[in-house]
Amino acid sequence: MQDNEVGLEQLKSVYKAQTEAYLDFNMALINILTNQKEILARVESLKILSEDEFKKLSKDYAVLEKMFENFQTAQIKRDADIEEASLEYTAHISDFGSDISEVKEDIKSMKKIYWDVKNTVNRIMWTIGGIIAFLTVLQLLTGKTVSDFVK
Repeated sequence: MQDNEVGLEQLKSVYKAQTEAYLDFNMALINILTNQKEILARVESLKILSEDEFKKLSKDYAVLEKMFENFQTAQIKRDADIEEASLEYTAHISDFGSDISEVKEDIKSMKKIYWDVKNTVNRIMWTIGGIIAFLTVLQLLTGKTVSDFVK
């Protein structure tokens, strides 16, 4: 039962990590889009593009691009971590399923052994009862005791 609780806790942590990653992804995209819109608005407001303005826009765009690349790298790492945790959880569930199958097989074999022992004991009891009945009938018919037959 404890393995089941551990597996449930792992599943909860995987779902929490996924939710957190999705929220981070959403916030980063919002920030990137906001910055992109700001750069675009500045470019559209310009009538003539001077070299200084172009350098400033290029610098802002480079920062934005770097931010997006960092976000992508972090997201890829998170996705790999979540995938690994998910695979571990799946492996635990599969292992739990195989453990249950083993327990079922053990129970089946124990039932078979129980019935075999019970049937053997019943045969022995019926055999002993048959011998006693035969000797009793023989004693009634002949009037001799069992010890008289052995002599």
